[in-house]
Amino acid sequence: MDAACCVARVYSIRVANSARSTRKASTWSSEATAVITVVPQSSGGPVYTGGCDWQVSDPSVTLDTDVTPRLDLGAGEVAIFNINRPGSYTVSCTVAGQTQSVAVSR
Repeated sequence: MDAACCVARVYSIRVANSARSTRKASTWSSEATAVITVVPQSSGGPVYTGGCDWQVSDPSVTLDTDVTPRLDLGAGEVAIFNINRPGSYTVSCTVAGQTQSVAVSR
């Protein structure tokens, strides 16, 4: 048995999409989102772990949706954050004792 099989590392967090504007009724509103994917890895490939413990640098960045790892979906996690104010912020994921951060902005 490979001892490295059970040690998960978060190698990277990727922002898949951020900032979009939508039109609602007759007024313009700005709805900025960041879609973040996390896939813990071992030397043998993706590792199923519990979901991320998310931290944000500002309370104006809120978690909207979080799809945690499942056998039928894969080892990765996808989270959608609302960015409610202009600026740059940090979103961090802690999983399996490892923390990785990514910058998001609006």
